[in-house]
Amino acid sequence: MTRRAVVIGVTVPMSLVLLGDRLELMRNSGLEVHVVVGDSSWGSVTVPEGIQVHVLPMARRIDPWRDFLAFYGWIRLLREVRPTAVVGASPKGAVLAMTASWVMRVPVRIFEVWGAPWEGGRGWVAHLLRLIDVCSDRLATQTLSVSASLSVLLQANKVVTKPPIVLGFGGSKGVDTLRFVPPSFNEINLQRPTLGFIGRVSAAKGATDLLEIFSRVKDRMPDARLLIVGDFDSTDPVDAITANSLRNHPDIEISGWLSHPELLVKEMDIQIFPSQREGLPNAVLEAAACGVPSVAFDVTGVRDAILPGQTGFLVEPGNNLRMSELCLELLFDSDLLIETGNFARRWVSDNFDSHIVAARYMDYLEKKLCEV
Repeated sequence: MTRRAVVIGVTVPMSLVLLGDRLELMRNSGLEVHVVVGDSSWGSVTVPEGIQVHVLPMARRIDPWRDFLAFYGWIRLLREVRPTAVVGASPKGAVLAMTASWVMRVPVRIFEVWGAPWEGGRGWVAHLLRLIDVCSDRLATQTLSVSASLSVLLQANKVVTKPPIVLGFGGSKGVDTLRFVPPSFNEINLQRPTLGFIGRVSAAKGATDLLEIFSRVKDRMPDARLLIVGDFDSTDPVDAITANSLRNHPDIEISGWLSHPELLVKEMDIQIFPSQREGLPNAVLEAAACGVPSVAFDVTGVRDAILPGQTGFLVEPGNNLRMSELCLELLFDSDLLIETGNFARRWVSDNFDSHIVAARYMDYLEKKLCEV
């Protein structure tokens, strides 16, 4: 007999942050919840009391021997727990979770797609990552996507056999709208125009474009500064010239990784977001919750996080001139900036609040469990 137990697998503990409030909701609903992670590098990540955590070494890169050991560990765990449902997210964690749960005939197997790291890639690594997602989809009983445009991408690239489910407006964790709030009157920056960026400083996140766009804005608005809430990503490094320019520019501040980024996000007037691809960018939604509109490239995932002309602006990828022009338009028109920021806050609160996103997921999961 199976019991109402759910096993959730991710590759690295930091990915648990993307689960948001759902673990607590699952526990409170009476489910026996198990979380599987690939290593012990927890950092500041915590799980709610009552959630059982299992460490099964899973390499992020392809490693046949370690992958076999991880798969064997999954089989042993599922034989012991005998869950009703298994959820797998992130490429490696998902394919191991889906394969093991298929072998063990777990009735509900959910593949969650948080992004498509193979998008735009042409080498064998991108091809292999896509095939891993294909395998996960074929072994799952249901595939979820965090955004509508990501769902379209998966279908267009024949990764899935049927359209993935998108819950509501999408999202994995949503936004804590009690933490990410607009600044109070005495917190408003009346001095220097502040452009911001939230996230990893990497090639895929558009670090080179970010620097160029900021430079164009600064030509017209010399007092402007750029606030980067994040750190350099060694797994997807930017070129040395860009890295040095970002580090040494007198009007660019790089905070590094922060456990409470909202304190700096509230200092921003606009977020520049030149990312090349996303699943659904929490950075854009968190900025919007603080009343900060984003000017971004119109790419997968990002287009789901912005209502063009209402909560921010979307620009054709690579059009850095237009990005800078829109930033200046907002900075020079305070009424437009305030109106856009206020609407962004309301839109995120109504559709992406973390409690709303978690409740949608819980409703979906309960229906699947009831079908067994």
